[in-house]
Amino acid sequence: MTQTELSVRQRRRRAHALLTKTHPDGDCIVWTGSIGANGYGQYRTNDDNLTSHRLLWELVFGQVPEGMAIHHTCENRRCINPYHLKLLSPAAHLRHHRLLTACPKCGSSRWQQRYRSDGRPNGHRCMDCHARAERARQRRTTKT
Repeated sequence: MTQTELSVRQRRRRAHALLTKTHPDGDCIVWTGSIGANGYGQYRTNDDNLTSHRLLWELVFGQVPEGMAIHHTCENRRCINPYHLKLLSPAAHLRHHRLLTACPKCGSSRWQQRYRSDGRPNGHRCMDCHARAERARQRRTTKT
């Protein structure tokens, strides 16, 4: 359902969910409702499941233009602070995340971002560098 098709009652219900299912965490406003397997907050309606940041975007700024993605500048998937969200084209969004996912040591794209249970980044590692370090560690322990 588009922004213009939402009734006043539906908008109030969604705004109420945003107010009651969030808490501040530093600069972020963290969604405390349902969390999907991908780490994003979820809001269920009778017709659809919406991500919490998309729900906020549509209530505050209007409908997301066709072909655009909402990007979290804070990299916290559960954050719905409107000042931490911006629209990017899919290509720009992919470029941004590739910068985050390329290993600075070897340039491998097998870079793994790890997340805490609260959705915030918790370090990362390159799978190639990790495998190389693990092989070196095993060689050292077998020599002893």
